[in-house]
Amino acid sequence: MSEKRSDHWLDTVEGLSLVGAVLGTGAGFAFQQITYVAAPVTLALVMNFVNRQRHQDRMQQQTIARIAESRLAVERQVELQVQDLREETLSNTATPMAMASFDIAPLETQVQALQANVERPMAAVSSLEGQMKDLAAQIAAIAAQSGRHLVDANGSNGATEILPLPGDGAAGDRANQFWQQYESGVRSFVGIDLAGVDLTEPEIYLDGIDFSEANLEDAVLTAMNLGEATLARSNLRGVKLDNANLAHADLTEAKLVDANLRGANLRGANLERADLQNADLAYADLTHAKLQGAKLDNANFYRTRQVGTEMPTAVAIAQRV
Repeated sequence: MSEKRSDHWLDTVEGLSLVGAVLGTGAGFAFQQITYVAAPVTLALVMNFVNRQRHQDRMQQQTIARIAESRLAVERQVELQVQDLREETLSNTATPMAMASFDIAPLETQVQALQANVERPMAAVSSLEGQMKDLAAQIAAIAAQSGRHLVDANGSNGATEILPLPGDGAAGDRANQFWQQYESGVRSFVGIDLAGVDLTEPEIYLDGIDFSEANLEDAVLTAMNLGEATLARSNLRGVKLDNANLAHADLTEAKLVDANLRGANLRGANLERADLQNADLAYADLTHAKLQGAKLDNANFYRTRQVGTEMPTAVAIAQRV
């Protein structure tokens, strides 16, 4: 209220000074005295300057006030948006609504398609195994007809017999004698002693071979084809069977302590009551394998395939690298 009165008083004085300047100008012309003009004009100029300064100050104050109001409005709007975002984030974190609305059906379809693609090569491998078995049988028949197989003393029934391998002979000599007997048609090597012998021949399929109760401790059988072989109760401690094919092999009660079975194909293999302590089965395929009653203490099952595998129920399996 006082500011309005001051403005009114200043405007009044400025108006009166202007009127006085006009009257003084007329009186100056009438009486030829410049004094009548000087005082009113000076007063009018002073009041005009005062009013202009006052208006400028007011405009500056109004501008500052508007800037402050605009800044406050922007800050409030930003604060409200941040608060809304924070509440939305907390709501999404506290409730599983986002996950509940996520459709995993396409992912399940992709997983099923991937599993089907993985099974196709395995089916092809099984078919190839059957063909190789038939081929091995034909080769054995040809060898029998050509007289390359060993005949027993009377030669009446054409059955093959196992020639004893020297237990204390050099590993290379025992390996050569084994392959000679195998090529002659011998398939039963029950109780044979091949400890420390290197039999690595990946291209040869040991179809239906019987190594029951054999001593193959520390033997090297890397990448060997031993599909459907019989190794029941055999000593395979420290044996190297990495990347070997042991599909549907009989390893019942076999001693496989410290054995290297890394990447081996053990699909459908029978490992019931086998001793696999400290064995390395990383990346091995144990699909539908039987491990009931097996000893698996500290065995390495890192990234093994265990679809339909019959695992022991009372033994903890260490998933070590």
